[in-house]
Amino acid sequence: MGGSGEFSSNILNLGISALHLCATNRVSRWFLIKNEFEVILANLRKINTDFSLFDYQSHQSGFKMDANEPEIHNEEYIGQMAWRNLNCTQATGFKLRYADDTASSAISNAIIKYKTTKLLETKRYCLGIFLTFLINVALNISISYTINYGNPLYEKWNPLLNKTSVYRDYPYPLLYPFDTSVSDGHYLLGFFYQPYAFFCLMCAFFCIEYLCVGTIIHLTTHVNILGYAFSYVDENIDPMLDYSKVIMLKEKRIIKLSGELKEIYNCAKELNAVFSGQLLMQEFLMSTVMCCCVYRVTTNISTAEIGYLSTMVAVCVAEMFTVSWFNQCFTLELFKIQQRIYELEWIDYPPKLRRVLLFLMCRVQKPFNFTMGFGFPLDVNVFLSMIKTSYSFYTLITRSGSKFSNEDV
Repeated sequence: MGGSGEFSSNILNLGISALHLCATNRVSRWFLIKNEFEVILANLRKINTDFSLFDYQSHQSGFKMDANEPEIHNEEYIGQMAWRNLNCTQATGFKLRYADDTASSAISNAIIKYKTTKLLETKRYCLGIFLTFLINVALNISISYTINYGNPLYEKWNPLLNKTSVYRDYPYPLLYPFDTSVSDGHYLLGFFYQPYAFFCLMCAFFCIEYLCVGTIIHLTTHVNILGYAFSYVDENIDPMLDYSKVIMLKEKRIIKLSGELKEIYNCAKELNAVFSGQLLMQEFLMSTVMCCCVYRVTTNISTAEIGYLSTMVAVCVAEMFTVSWFNQCFTLELFKIQQRIYELEWIDYPPKLRRVLLFLMCRVQKPFNFTMGFGFPLDVNVFLSMIKTSYSFYTLITRSGSKFSNEDV
């Protein structure tokens, strides 16, 4: 097989087995959670779809209440409705009338433009991450096949057939339950299994993994858009409009934005319920893969194998980091909503509307955290903990390897 010895080869096979277990778990579970995930994506597409309330409102544009609909003065009720995802007409008890008015809607257009730009940037960013990984996989597979064919043929004793056979070394020292000789065995079967074991299997696993990460990135973008819209609650209103109608319009805008925020929370909770349990097992197994590859790299192996395994280590580290980083970004973006609410023109609001905003701020003060195993918040600290775990496992493997080497001597 090559390499520095049997122990390092066994450790590498342990890492590949962990990768198989992780990928098999994610791929097999995908068929069970696919319908749930499609519901999450459908709900995600409904968020921040309409900002017509932020169009320019003037005293000549027909903004009024229905005469038959009573006003609601119960601020506690309005505060509760502001957090629920209900129709804004139900929450405030009035309907806005919009006449066809060609007056300025610059701020509404600014929000829509900002939304369009941010979502486009997010899609390009997610596509860039995915393509980077696929290019890495394709490049490594190509190098694997090229170097594999470049290895020379040689003869050695075949214990399975009790005769001399022709062999060619594989790029990776894996265990095979069959004869791998070129002349008499199943060499091509092992030849195609090599790239699969290291890259194709990881590719299938990461396609599902980054679909989850991409959803979290899109949720973070929607929170950012929502925070941007909060800064325009007090804008784009004709100063000639009656004070009571101005307050009603601002109240309606706040309720609309809080309803969108509630939808984001719901999507995040559903996504966490689907993937939280799998992430705990996944991160542990990826740590195992990483430390096994690192140990193999530190032994006496070829330069080509060092390149392959170093790439795998980099991919494992990137996977662990991106999962932790983007989950933390979502939580931090929610904290910014509180600052946006604080920057509103509180002095001009009546006590009723101030209490509504206080109610909303209390909710935002405890933002949603994605978890690993329904107990460990996913952030950069979790990533650092997993790196420390990998290093501890690597130290254990190194000491065990030294012990085996001393016994052989």
